[in-house]
Amino acid sequence: MYEFIDTTDCPTGGLTLPAEAVQVNGVWLDAAVSGFRTLYTTGRERIAAEVTDLASSTRDGSTFQRRRFLPRTIAVGFQLLADSAEEFRREFDRLNGLLAAPQLRLIFADEPDRFYTGTKTGLSRLPGGRNQVTGEIEFYCADPFKYAVEEKTVTPSDGGSTLAVDYAGTYPAFPTLRANLRGDCGFVSFLHDNGSCILIGDEDEADGTYTYSGAQTTRSTTVFSDNFSAGVPDGWTLNRANLVLHRPNAQTGQFVVKNTQKGAGIAPEAGTTGEGWHGPSITKQVWSGAKDFRLKFSHLFAAPEVSDLCAFQVAVTGTDESGERRNICGMSYYRISNGDPHCHAGLFAGGEGVGKISFPRGLTNRAAGVLSGETIVARNGSTFTFGLPNGAWRSVVVPGLEELAVTEVSFFLARYGTATAGKNVLLSARLTDSTDKTFHDLPNLFSAGDVVAADCRSGAVTVNGSPNPGMGALGNAWETFVLSPGVNQIACVCSPWAAQTPDYSLKYREVFV
Repeated sequence: MYEFIDTTDCPTGGLTLPAEAVQVNGVWLDAAVSGFRTLYTTGRERIAAEVTDLASSTRDGSTFQRRRFLPRTIAVGFQLLADSAEEFRREFDRLNGLLAAPQLRLIFADEPDRFYTGTKTGLSRLPGGRNQVTGEIEFYCADPFKYAVEEKTVTPSDGGSTLAVDYAGTYPAFPTLRANLRGDCGFVSFLHDNGSCILIGDEDEADGTYTYSGAQTTRSTTVFSDNFSAGVPDGWTLNRANLVLHRPNAQTGQFVVKNTQKGAGIAPEAGTTGEGWHGPSITKQVWSGAKDFRLKFSHLFAAPEVSDLCAFQVAVTGTDESGERRNICGMSYYRISNGDPHCHAGLFAGGEGVGKISFPRGLTNRAAGVLSGETIVARNGSTFTFGLPNGAWRSVVVPGLEELAVTEVSFFLARYGTATAGKNVLLSARLTDSTDKTFHDLPNLFSAGDVVAADCRSGAVTVNGSPNPGMGALGNAWETFVLSPGVNQIACVCSPWAAQTPDYSLKYREVFV
């Protein structure tokens, strides 16, 4: 309960602010305008919403589509007392001056840690010929939400690269992401646990160039580059892959061309049956002697239906001195449970699992969905790198395979038993050889001391404080990269060749309805 305010009492000594006194751009009206007294406020408790739905003549009710919160109007009731007409006019001029600017920051005494943004749009009609009046000021808040006065900063708690935010607001907030570079780097990426990703820079940028047989180039030697939009190209063998996971399995059936929102590629033909994991595979033999390599492939993998149980494997294989085929590295995408809201990508090196990346199973997932780019599997010496187009990167060191050259690359597309097959299409693949290279260092996009920031509300990217919109990736999920009530986990990654990890941080204000 608020204390009773006697409107005839205008203290001349020390000022006690009313419970609902209003501060405008840092100035308390009750203190700045002599004789002004806040009586009440309205419009802060409720917020109106507009609902859009779709009605059908054949169904009861309607189907909800979206909700939009409407602007709010806050009214401040006040009293102004003056001893003379001149004083009354002087204090009213002062009041009008304080309220003249648009987009004022409004803070109320009973809620000093939060603010609204509003513009004065109305003042009630006041009686003429009087020096003691009561009235009402209206503030139009185009943004209906209130915000925390304090802006909070989060850094990785474990000294690593994961930002954990326990968000206490009641409405999602757009954060500002920041990376302080400590060395050369080509990109930084922030991967939200809701599947949204913000990437700044060039994920394909190398640390330098290489010399091959006296020629300097920014790209490695291409071993093969195949597109599957017209079917399986020459040089690929059916159903003889050296698989990395999901055994028992059966390599069976044929591929057919399938058109998707992402493009045309090959998919398992319909009607293939079997137990366990089953589907067709293709294998390409290569004899480049590549020990260091980069395999980039584009595919569509999603399980939009609850009944979709599917798998996609890529394996890079070598042949040892005894003639035995040994998997150097690979990835296995899968969804194996009807109740799982995610798909997963298992990472393999030397025949052993070295990690897993999970992502939403829907068609628009940015790891392998219709909006995704190419996936990367690479080896440099004993370091293996796995990069998904949603910004999720993993690098692991597995010694003992440095001299095992690539002799074949395989892809396996499967489903489990009689389950539905999901969206499982291979669009393209390219293998490059970076063995026997001489490294030539080149300037990179980012270097030590650079500060990269991304404002998720506006989509603005800055480098060292200057706007640089060209640094933001076209597929950045600005609209969905928000902090929701509860715990939010954000993984931070950078170029796998970067010698020093950037210092990551995140700033945000809590938002309240």
